[in-house]
Amino acid sequence: QTGADAAGLAVPEAATIRLGIVSEYYYYGLEAATASVVTDALGRLRSAGVQLVEVSFPELGAQAGAGFPIALYEAREDLTTYLARFQTGLTLSGLAEQVASPDVKGILGAVAGEQPPVSEADYQGALATIGQMQRQFETLFADQQLAAVIFPTTMLTARPIDGSLETVERNGESVPTFPSYIRNTDPASLAGLPGVSFYAGDASNGLPVGLEIDGAPGADAALLNVALRLEAILRSSGSE
Repeated sequence: QTGADAAGLAVPEAATIRLGIVSEYYYYGLEAATASVVTDALGRLRSAGVQLVEVSFPELGAQAGAGFPIALYEAREDLTTYLARFQTGLTLSGLAEQVASPDVKGILGAVAGEQPPVSEADYQGALATIGQMQRQFETLFADQQLAAVIFPTTMLTARPIDGSLETVERNGESVPTFPSYIRNTDPASLAGLPGVSFYAGDASNGLPVGLEIDGAPGADAALLNVALRLEAILRSSGSE
């Protein structure tokens, strides 16, 4: 739902598309199999004329961390209100007990505790941090004349559910499952940016790898058309 007619906008030519690469955040610690597919896909986009430029956003990692305090603070009030409003017969603690995922169960358990997991002051501080992130994204897009930033949708390919509820292996290291999979998609949801993920190719393990582009607030329809062009380039240059 873009709020606009994407079909009314022309799909841009490759040479007119300028995309930012924030290596210090989105490309840090990628699974080797994912990194290989992404490097190849970016090379094919560049060969087709797409402008790919390295840009810096050193504060992004710390700013994205503000999402958890906000989620914890708001979940306590919002979920309690929801459960009561729709007469579910469940309390927040009762809901937490029924969650199968260990990490989500732990989060909801903390939310349902006697004491709020996040103070009002910390919540307001997190909101201020997200506001700063939004302004910095807007400045980045404007100053660098970017249609979007481009990056791997997830830092690693899918894993079987069995054995991966809490941790997964990435490049020989055991890492937390939930934060590993949401890391790259988190900033857009926090900053209110439109985002589109599309197929980039298959990794050596046979699983698909995605590329995502996040654009400026309100640029939903234009971003869809950029994604159409990028997807067509990758399809015609070898991604089936």
